[in-house]
Amino acid sequence: KSIILSAILLITLLVVVVCYFYKHNSRDYDYTIWVVHSHEHSYEQYVEYNQLLEKNFARQGIRAQFSYNYLNCNRFIEVTEDSICKHWIDSVDAAGKWPDLIITTEDQATYAMLSTNREQLRRGPILFGGVRFPNYKLLAKYDNVTGIRDTIELEPCLRVLRELIGNRHAFTSLDRLFFDRKILSLLEAQMKDL
Repeated sequence: KSIILSAILLITLLVVVVCYFYKHNSRDYDYTIWVVHSHEHSYEQYVEYNQLLEKNFARQGIRAQFSYNYLNCNRFIEVTEDSICKHWIDSVDAAGKWPDLIITTEDQATYAMLSTNREQLRRGPILFGGVRFPNYKLLAKYDNVTGIRDTIELEPCLRVLRELIGNRHAFTSLDRLFFDRKILSLLEAQMKDL
């Protein structure tokens, strides 16, 4: 009897230990995805963007763990943005948690990340979105980067505005950042043709 009881206790203990280690070493996800946004955490569109991103991955049956960084490009100059991204890249790499996919949003995050020239960025795919002014020379340095260009077309925007609010004054919130100056220049050129 004592041999059977000892065997049962040993097997029970073994099952508990195996279950404990399995639970603490297994992941609830299959992929890690690092999202780097151009603006600050409180930028209103990012809450919805992040929710839609996670929801759509889940809808496709992809179990993913997301992490987010916010560059806050309105606060920093280009040199500072690059050094922030270098720090993030080195920190993620040092922690041994390199993502399966990197997603960047808009021009500032995309170019600040890529201009670091960190070798780690070549380890897996990088997807960008919302880039208005593609830097093809920089993008050509990476064969693992692809994305979607966001073209600004003034005439269709004005047409929709007229349908929504009539012939009222419309304004846009632009400041003196590099990409905002490029947008303003592009809009001024398009206005000449209207």
